[in-house]
Amino acid sequence: MAFCRNCGAPLEENIKFCANCGSVVDGASPAAGARNTDHTAEYDAVDISETKYLSLFNYFGILFMIFALVAKPHSQFVRFHANQGLVLMILMFAASVVMIIPILGWIAGAVGYIFSIVCMIIGIVNSCKGQAKELPIIGRICIFR
Repeated sequence: MAFCRNCGAPLEENIKFCANCGSVVDGASPAAGARNTDHTAEYDAVDISETKYLSLFNYFGILFMIFALVAKPHSQFVRFHANQGLVLMILMFAASVVMIIPILGWIAGAVGYIFSIVCMIIGIVNSCKGQAKELPIIGRICIFR
């Protein structure tokens, strides 16, 4: 079976455009490991519209995350962003632990912090836009949903 190079969706034979994302399909396709990181279609549109601004609190720390989860405990969209925020907090904690090591640890920790801040901004923007997109590299990790 062939897969779309752009979104990773399975492709039917002899088609010229991907039915999922509309990109042009050529003869070769990537490995089956390519995956779609946008899960927005999996969530209820009403849930997203009611909780998209509440979901951004998940990226500001555990107390704000608890607030969002208590405010809308049954919202799958809030839970998606809470998972992303929790993984991000674990990365920030790991970066601070690595910074205990002189020189190389400082460099690795600084890179980790910069990456965390970039991911935090991406997560906030995705939440405010009502999108359930995984964060780069760390977004695949699922602690809870």
